[in-house]
Parts: sequence; C-alpha cells; structure tokens
Amino acid sequence: MDCPNPKRRAAEEAAAAAGLPDEALVEILSRLPVKPLCRSKCVAKAWRDLIADPLHRRKLPRTLVGFFYGSVGRTACWPRQRQEYVNFINLMWTSPAPFVDPPFPFLEDLPGIENVRLLGSGNGLLLFDYVPTSLDLGLVVCNPATKQWVAVPGKCTPEYPGYPVKHTSLIFDPAASSDFHVVQFWEKSCKTLVHVYSSKTGCGVAADVTGVAFT
Repeated sequence: MDCPNPKRRAAEEAAAAAGLPDEALVEILSRLPVKPLCRSKCVAKAWRDLIADPLHRRKLPRTLVGFFYGSVGRTACWPRQRQEYVNFINLMWTSPAPFVDPPFPFLEDLPGIENVRLLGSGNGLLLFDYVPTSLDLGLVVCNPATKQWVAVPGKCTPEYPGYPVKHTSLIFDPAASSDFHVVQFWEKSCKTLVHVYSSKTGCGVAADVTGVAFT
C-alpha cells in the first residue's frame, strides 16, 4: 500500500479548486478568517489576484494594512535623554500608506503632553502613556483613523498608592462589544495586584492576585 503524499494531495486539491468559478471561490474565501485568507494567497497566482481584486474586497475579510510599533532614541540636545517614538509600517506595498501621522500631533497638542509612548493596541485602538507623567490624566486610548481619544485613569489607585506598574494591556473586541478594558499589574514587596478599568462603567476594580498562576 502506497503512503499518501501530502504535497501531491495539496496539488490535487489546489487543481480542483482552480476549476471553480470565481464567484464560487470568492464565496468560499469570504468565510475564512483573516490569517487563513492571507495564507490562501500562496496557493496560486490566480487566488492571489482574486483576493487582491478591488471588486472582491467588500466580500472578503479585511487584511492587515500595517502596524504601529514603539521605539526609543536620543534627543539631539540631550543625548542621554530617552525619546519615545511611534512608527507605522505599511504592508500594502502596491498602495500608498493610509493617512496616519505616527507622531499623533492631535494628542501631543493636549496640555501637559510633550511626547506619547505606545504601550499596546487592540483591534484598531491604541493605548498610550506620555511624558511628562501626570496622575491627573493617566493613560490615553485613541482611534488613529478617527483621531478620537479618551482619557483613562491610570498609574495608581487610591486603594494601593505607591505601587509601580509592571505591565499594562488594552483589551478590545469590536465583535463582542464597543467597550474596551485596560488591565494593569502592580508589584511591590512580593505582592502582585491587578487593576481592570472598564470604559463602559468609567471606573476600575482592583484585586490582590499574589500567588495566582497565570497561563
């Protein structure tokens, strides 16, 4: 009995799929999540062209246009002073970069903010810290496409003053809710605390999670 050949089987499946009408193939591809859809571009040139066709973009899941990332540099006047930067990588090689200004001047124009620092992101929303640090404003969550932003209390809570923040994350799933959550972990004297802020309630809840194993 011959052993099955995975490469041959994949080639046969690709050949069978190639015989499908474009309309049927687009209907099948439209049911795939974004990552499998991107991998489907590697099946054949015809698939790649079909997925990239502007006529089919409304039916297919939106692919990744690009991503933001933070970096650290030095200022010209003060070489020893760290300067935070926010950058954007455009992954649409055949198209111009979307109209996004990585320095986010609409945030830096806010009173008391000189330089923003990217802490995290979640499904289109960005989470920023900023310099100089202010306990009044805390953190900032913004939508770079609409330039809308909201202040999030951060840095400390009345229940646990003086605890240094070790990790901050933004949680946002537009398929489930239009609300977002900001999760912060504090550590001090072998004690671990977690604080969860909800945009729906406008307040946060803190808890002692010392000794809890996270996976």
